[in-house]
Amino acid sequence: MLPLTSLLFLVLTLDQGATLRGVVKDPHGNLCEGAEVTLVSPGLPPIPKPRILRTMTNGRGRFQFSAEFGAGSYVWAHGKDAGGSFFCTPVERKVRPGQVLHLEGTGRRIFEAVRLDGIQAWGEPGELRLVWDLDGTGVYTREMPISGSGLAKIPPSFPLFLDRRLFWVREAGGRKLFAAALFWEKGRDGVLRPEKGSLGVEGSGLLRFSCPKPRSLSVFVRTKVVGKPLSGARISLFLPYARLSWVEGGVTDSKGMAHLIVPAFQGDSPVALLVRKKGFSAEVAYEDGKGAYLGKEGREPEPRGFVKEWTFSLEKAEPLAGKVLGWKAEEEGLGLVRLELSFGMGGYPRGGLELVGPEQFARVHPSGEFRFPGIPKNISHWRASLFLTPKAWQRMLGKSNPREAPLPMLVLMTSWKSKLTTRGGFCTFDLKHLRLVPFQILGEDGGPLPFPRVHWRMRGTGPRSLTLFGDHLGRGLLSFSDRVHREGDLYGTHQGRWYWMQKVGPFAKAGKVLPPKEIQVRPIRGVVAGTIVDKDGDPVAGVKIRLGSWGPVGPDPEKLLLLEMNKDLVQGRSDKKGRFRIPFIPMGPVSFSLVLSKNKRLKTVWIRKAGEGLELVFPN
Repeated sequence: MLPLTSLLFLVLTLDQGATLRGVVKDPHGNLCEGAEVTLVSPGLPPIPKPRILRTMTNGRGRFQFSAEFGAGSYVWAHGKDAGGSFFCTPVERKVRPGQVLHLEGTGRRIFEAVRLDGIQAWGEPGELRLVWDLDGTGVYTREMPISGSGLAKIPPSFPLFLDRRLFWVREAGGRKLFAAALFWEKGRDGVLRPEKGSLGVEGSGLLRFSCPKPRSLSVFVRTKVVGKPLSGARISLFLPYARLSWVEGGVTDSKGMAHLIVPAFQGDSPVALLVRKKGFSAEVAYEDGKGAYLGKEGREPEPRGFVKEWTFSLEKAEPLAGKVLGWKAEEEGLGLVRLELSFGMGGYPRGGLELVGPEQFARVHPSGEFRFPGIPKNISHWRASLFLTPKAWQRMLGKSNPREAPLPMLVLMTSWKSKLTTRGGFCTFDLKHLRLVPFQILGEDGGPLPFPRVHWRMRGTGPRSLTLFGDHLGRGLLSFSDRVHREGDLYGTHQGRWYWMQKVGPFAKAGKVLPPKEIQVRPIRGVVAGTIVDKDGDPVAGVKIRLGSWGPVGPDPEKLLLLEMNKDLVQGRSDKKGRFRIPFIPMGPVSFSLVLSKNKRLKTVWIRKAGEGLELVFPN
């Protein structure tokens, strides 16, 4: 039996009716009416499903979302300033309910269409589709037809103005042919434009992209022992710019053969193939501009640099079974196990490479058992994750549940860095070591502090910490394993005005649900304030400020927590008169640095003592 090494929890969905508010400003710092704000909640398929929400700013540049959305959600906005010029805002990531956002715009060029040069080599353009992808997850996409001349429109609502945008071309049946990326950079005037070398610009509203050339690739799959052809083997492709996304490439015929069309890579862009069949192992082949590898074995490069045919030999796979110990359920569907497999490419010239294969899912039986039918023997690492539904958590907590709203979806993760044995594998999730600590954050007046973001640092594990979220009454649930972590600290800040620190544990003999923790906040009375000027002494506006490195703080747990909280607090920018004022929690005689940035220029300034009246010089 493999050892249980860690238990982690991640909030996936939060309370219904939660709000997210904010304002949108144009590049000149003016509140913008009529800007479109988009919130994307990727979720974790198949639970929960991804969501996309949109709204518009009102006359005071404000917006609000009132809906259920999960951790990992992100927000951005775009619109026009008073002069009619277009702008966009950076993506605000990992937003949470109750947060107040300040989205500031950056000027951008507008493009109406993109011309795909060489698309005809991939088939009749009218039968192909161009799919824009916001961040590689496939949640926020826009699909457009391609004309006979290779022209495809850019949807007005799609944010083709951020630093990097992905797209792919697919057949009518849905199979991806190739993926690519458009890169952007900000000029000295603050306007985003296509990066040099990525695109040629034709006219004012047309982008131009050169498609990679297609090439033929044959795949033969057989059994390892007797060499019998294997029909029905599935072939997945890992394409350049596809962001760890495997796409279906084809299926072998009765002779074990499959003929694919793949992009001819440029430079070091890799192309990888994963071959698998139920009941058999899986195998990976990889090639780029420097070599080609089958598993961990290299092969001689082809005369023109491209492999024309791969032969895969698959052996019988071993099942992976498992059980959730301490599981009590009368029905299926309350638990789901996700399995991720990694394949090592040891011959890769840069010292080794690992490719993560497609995810697999198995439902937990009421007895707590689950099973994956076939697991390859040639994997290098694997990870299993257990997802528990809110209904499962309610049953586990029973009357100890301190929350009125439904419990969030939580994920219990355990990870192994080892291969499976030849006799197969067995993994367990042991709930008897699970400990739950309800907590509530209270304000200075003793009332609940809504939607706090709480950090949990485990003692004795270095800088490792988790982020938790409270509900509208400041309540949340901490979950951990007493086999690994017997004590730790809850800490955090709220709106730059309060902070808290609370030790949890150690627990000698404790039940599954521990006594609730009521945590009172403390006011933040420190500040880092001053003026940013240039070499001539003139104020510099719009300089971003963030915390840099620190002097030595030693092993003191309290100072380490204060350091982490100051990393969240110390961030902002100078106003029109070069002034800045940022909350700061004093830590005694400890030096630290501020990083100043504007228009790709950086300067680091060391501060020996926090306070007001600082004058920082930023280069002209």
